[in-house]
Amino acid sequence: MKHMNRRLATLLAVLLALIISPSMAQPNEEGKHSDGSVVTKTVDEAAEATAAAIADKTTETEADGIAADEVAETDPKVATDDDTEAERKQTAEVGKSDETAETAETAETAETAETAETAETAETADAAKTAKTAKNAEMGIPAKFQPIVDKLHARLPYFPAESIRPAEIAGLYEVVGEGQVYYIDAEADFLVLGSIVDIEQGINLTESHQNTLHRDLLASYSPDNMLVYHPEGGDQGRSITVFTDISCGYCRKLHSEIDQLLDAGISVRYMMYPRAGAGSQAHADLVSVWCADNPQEAMTTAKAGGDIEPAVCDNPVGEHVAMAHKLGLRGTPLIFLDSGDRISGYRPATNLIQLIEQTQPIM
Repeated sequence: MKHMNRRLATLLAVLLALIISPSMAQPNEEGKHSDGSVVTKTVDEAAEATAAAIADKTTETEADGIAADEVAETDPKVATDDDTEAERKQTAEVGKSDETAETAETAETAETAETAETAETAETADAAKTAKTAKNAEMGIPAKFQPIVDKLHARLPYFPAESIRPAEIAGLYEVVGEGQVYYIDAEADFLVLGSIVDIEQGINLTESHQNTLHRDLLASYSPDNMLVYHPEGGDQGRSITVFTDISCGYCRKLHSEIDQLLDAGISVRYMMYPRAGAGSQAHADLVSVWCADNPQEAMTTAKAGGDIEPAVCDNPVGEHVAMAHKLGLRGTPLIFLDSGDRISGYRPATNLIQLIEQTQPIM
């Protein structure tokens, strides 16, 4: 290739000389060296010089081309604009494909996770519903009445429905919650607060049932968590349970007659109810009574207006208050006979003894 270019350059030079030969038939302009000798340039010499110059330029261009090729081969960073653009597009397409595949994979993973989560949520909800139904059945809510309770909770989410049964009036259902008796219709559109009275028999059916509930609640609570005064010689099988407060005047009056009850063989079981509420001085005094070395003696001193040593320990005062609320306490003293009968307010000891003697213990 190199020799061919050189010959082509020579040929071009000859043709150029032939074209311009008429004007160059005479000897060229003479020149002189510094020593005075004459130098003459002929047409052939000019042609040959031109050819040589063109050949040298061609050779230089080829050399530059060869050098550029060699650089491109030895240095991968050197590339033409077209090649670079093509590679850039190819890389972008590959990246886009990878990104699309990754996005699809992520979407598929997310959808799978969401499906699994939905299934798990549904399974958890079913398990919770099953557990709730089982618990309700154990509490006293038969499965056939569960839809009524569900409607009730849809309207009153925090209603404490513990049991349900048909009421004595057609179309109503008796619902018990935290020791209280309520009535609702089958659609839970109406909630009835009040008593149902059997006119023919003259019996307050609601009150009778509620007393039974309260009796069962008290019977389930251990006397070990009450402050108990026993007759001399120990428990003789009869008792009254009294919700009391140190600062309550009628509570103090009843306590002043406690010896009459004990002498009649009746145990007095105190449950403590600070009317001023948790954190009050009355609450602190009842805790101090319970935590005293001799709680019975401390209670007698406190109810007589004496001072008691402040003390703190684990105590059931909070449990007593919660029980009082379930029993619907409205004031102290609240007295329950062991027959289940309820007496709100003070009764003389003699009257209580008579009532005990006329009834049979059931709790």
